[in-house]
Amino acid sequence: QSTWADVFSNQCFYFLPLEFTPDHLNCLNRIVVANDGTVSDVLNKSVGYVVTSASEWNSSHDTVAADWPHVLLVNCDWLFDCHEQNRCLPIEDYLILNS
Repeated sequence: QSTWADVFSNQCFYFLPLEFTPDHLNCLNRIVVANDGTVSDVLNKSVGYVVTSASEWNSSHDTVAADWPHVLLVNCDWLFDCHEQNRCLPIEDYLILNS
C-alpha cells in the first residue's frame, strides 16, 4: 500500500491549461506534488499523463495524441480520487480515449 506521500511517485503530469481555472490548476498541482509526483509546465517526453477536465475526446486532444503518442490522456477526477483514497487507483475508468 502506498503512503500518502508516494501515490504519484515517478509520474510526471501536464495539465491542459485552457481547460482549468487558475485555482483548479493550483489545486491539481498541490495534489500531484504532495503525493510525490512531478508537474511539467510544458508537454515533453518526460510527461506520462496529460490531465484534462473533459470526460470525452475532443478536437483539442487530437494534437496532443498526434504529437505525443506516448502520453495517456486522463480526466482530472483520477487525481482527486487517488488523493482522496490515498492510493493510485486503476486508470482505465478515467482515460479519455479517441473512439
